[in-house]
Amino acid sequence: MIEFDFYKGSKTEIVLALGFFDCIHLGHLKLIETTKSLAEKYGANDCIFTFKNHHVSDFKGLKGVVNTYEERVKKLEKLSVKSVIFSVFTNEFSRVSASEFLKLLISNFNIKAIVCGRDYKFGYGGEGKVTLLKEFCNKNSIELVVEDDVYFGNVKVSTTLVKKLLLGGDVKTANLLLTYPYEMCGEVVKDRQVGRKLGFPTANVLINKQKAPLKVGVYKTYVIIEGKRYNCITNYGSRPTYSLDSVLIETYIDGFSGDLYGKEITVYFTDYIRDCVKFDSEKQLIEQLNCDLEKIR
Repeated sequence: MIEFDFYKGSKTEIVLALGFFDCIHLGHLKLIETTKSLAEKYGANDCIFTFKNHHVSDFKGLKGVVNTYEERVKKLEKLSVKSVIFSVFTNEFSRVSASEFLKLLISNFNIKAIVCGRDYKFGYGGEGKVTLLKEFCNKNSIELVVEDDVYFGNVKVSTTLVKKLLLGGDVKTANLLLTYPYEMCGEVVKDRQVGRKLGFPTANVLINKQKAPLKVGVYKTYVIIEGKRYNCITNYGSRPTYSLDSVLIETYIDGFSGDLYGKEITVYFTDYIRDCVKFDSEKQLIEQLNCDLEKIR
């Protein structure tokens, strides 16, 4: 994967897909396939524009990113995308006008064609629309392909929709739109080790604060350790039985015994099991965990 800095540019011939590509959902996959097809036509590199930081994704009250920049790059590599153009969304970048953004693109890169969605916006305050992009491409002899929206049932597939589903605990539907399971990656750290005393030792994972939040609750998940997949029960959020309000991931890895402290693992979320509730005793908690265990096996 070749990574181009937006401000440093490159002379490499590219076909460029414009957007944020936070999720890489069904709609994005359509843009990527069109970009790759056009790149083959022009004998150029297919290229995706994206941001390295997450602040641009905080809108409509929905914070965080579905994929960090590093996760995005890995997924794009799996899709055989050859290159990305990245920028950091700073105050300076946010004030760049739509016309200036396009001027920087054409000055810094050798663009043969551009692909975007019909609702693509760019520049200060999202002032730039597809109509302006069409004028720019016509003027500079750049082919432009504007793809129609992709729908899931009667609802348009979007990053906003995916984040709302995650926040509502509906990871199952969110994963259908993403075509892969929502994931959270982090280092396993020592906590109070209460789970071990209960017979359910958990891997406590530090959450990347950039990630889009889930509904607090208990989830069916899985992890892959040394190439082997293990089903898991994952508590995302507070631990009311112990009057602890801090949010973290506690994952019981079914069938695994070993030391994961200090190691990085990725937890893949596949379904919502139940709400977090306060139990009157540890005995009740153990009984519930045994019920949860039946649901993940």
